Amino acid sequence: MYYLAAQIFWTLADPARLFPAMVVVGAVLLWTPWRRLGRGLVTIGAVAIFAVGTLPVARWVAEPLEQRFPPFVAGSAKVDGIVVLGAGYAFTSDLTGMPTVEASGGRLVKLIELAGVYPTARLAYTGGGSPALSMIEADRAARDLARVGFDVGRVVFEGRSRNTYENAVLAKEMLSPAPGERWLIVTSAIHMPRAVGSFRVAGWDVTPVPVEYLFPPGSEFEWRFDPVRRFLWVSRVTHEWVGLIAYRLLGRSTSFFPGP
Repeated sequence: MYYLAAQIFWTLADPARLFPAMVVVGAVLLWTPWRRLGRGLVTIGAVAIFAVGTLPVARWVAEPLEQRFPPFVAGSAKVDGIVVLGAGYAFTSDLTGMPTVEASGGRLVKLIELAGVYPTARLAYTGGGSPALSMIEADRAARDLARVGFDVGRVVFEGRSRNTYENAVLAKEMLSPAPGERWLIVTSAIHMPRAVGSFRVAGWDVTPVPVEYLFPPGSEFEWRFDPVRRFLWVSRVTHEWVGLIAYRLLGRSTSFFPGP
């Protein structure tokens, strides 16, 4: 029930859909007795599109998430296991059979890198994904790792989880980490606070390995009108902020903004 409700809510609340829809609906209302409402919708939608497309709005809302945990630096300390959280496979993967990822391919790259640095660590990938896809994310990850020559026999795949909370609960159930073991979790930098909160609720203290920064530390903002790309960024970041609030209210995270 939660999964379906979350999908419906986000379909309606996604800024990339909401503000353009306001402009379209408002423009239609201009030709009806509700012209005043129409002007308001067009104005709000147009101003929002211009602001997001021109100003560093995405950066402003993303940086608190991306900088919540420091970048991971590999060292000599023992690592008992590595868990990669799934996400980012595109529908075109179903059509082409090729490993088409949207924004989260860096997680698999990091898994391969860390597997070389910590050859004795247990490896796991958790992700079931949307029922609309013909192949679950775990199976896609196994396929893509095999295609680049990685030994998928080293990886345990969990393919039932549909969200971050289920990632944590089902991965712990599958892997049974022992007290005192050091496990790394790999996910995008904007997603890391919510992921850490869910793993802590599941009773699993993990070490964050943030990847796939939208705005790497030290990068400069490009002043140009680029609403399509920047609305995609705002959508991803807004999804995380809404998710943090929802997870805390539902008891799926230890706090509203989990940190180190």
